[in-house]
Amino acid sequence: LSHTDAIENNLLKSTRSTMQDLRPFWESLDQSLITAGINTIGDEIANFDTEIATETAVEGEGRIWTRDTQIRLFTRYNITYEPLRHFYVGAGFRYASAPIMGKDDQTGELFMGEIDREVDLLFGWAKNIRNGWFRGSRMIVQLNVNNVLQQNDYFSIRREGDGQLFRAGVPNPRQFRLSWRLRY
Repeated sequence: LSHTDAIENNLLKSTRSTMQDLRPFWESLDQSLITAGINTIGDEIANFDTEIATETAVEGEGRIWTRDTQIRLFTRYNITYEPLRHFYVGAGFRYASAPIMGKDDQTGELFMGEIDREVDLLFGWAKNIRNGWFRGSRMIVQLNVNNVLQQNDYFSIRREGDGQLFRAGVPNPRQFRLSWRLRY
C-alpha cells in the first residue's frame, strides 16, 4: 500500500519567461503565414497557449497523472493434495486510484482519470530431481498471465480546460509467459 500527496509548483518557469519575450515578435508577424507544417503562425500561438495552460492547470493543487493511492496484493498456494502435490497457483491484484488529468476552466474542479484494477495469475509445477545428472536440483515450470481483466481499450492521461481529451495511452496487453528453470 502506498499513498502519495504530490503537488507541483514553478512549472515551465523558463518556458514562461521565454514566451513573454518572444510573444510580441510572434504576434507582429502575419498570423495567416503557414509554418513548416500545415498550421498558420496564429494556430501555432494558440496551440502553444493551450499546451502551457494544460501543462500548468493543476499547479499548486496536485500533479498530473499521479495516482495518490496504490495497493498491490499477491499470494501463492502450494497444493498439498497428493495427486497434485507438486503444483502451485498464485494470484495478484493491483489497484490504483484515479489520477488527476487537468482542471475545468469554468468550475475549477479537477478532472480525474480512470481507476485502474488489474489481476495477475500464475500456475506452476516444481519438483526435486532425485536421479541423474541434475540430482539435487529443482525443476520449475511456471505460466504467468498478467493483465487478465483488460478493462479498457485506452486510458485518459490529460484533459484540456474545456474537458476535451488531450492525451491518452494504451494499456499493456494481456501477457502470457511460460518459463522453465532448473535450480541447482
